Amino acid sequence: RAAPDMQEVRQMLDSPLRVGLTDGRIIVGRFACLDKQRNILLTEARESRSNGDGGDGSSGRRERHLGTVLVPRQWVTTCHCPLAS
Repeated sequence: RAAPDMQEVRQMLDSPLRVGLTDGRIIVGRFACLDKQRNILLTEARESRSNGDGGDGSSGRRERHLGTVLVPRQWVTTCHCPLAS
């Protein structure tokens, strides 16, 4: 994988970022930092996880507040940042 262009990364600072993880969780927060190892630091983060099928036919998502989190690069499957043009 190619390293992200640093100018692009700087433009994303303090923007909302949605990160998909290998275990199916989604973390949404404000992009604060990308370290040398390409781990992602998010502030104001919230975790969303699928409840799956609870046996009664209902399915949905459960959400919880995390605060500030460091997401290891090896756990990241997707990463989306809506940027204003």
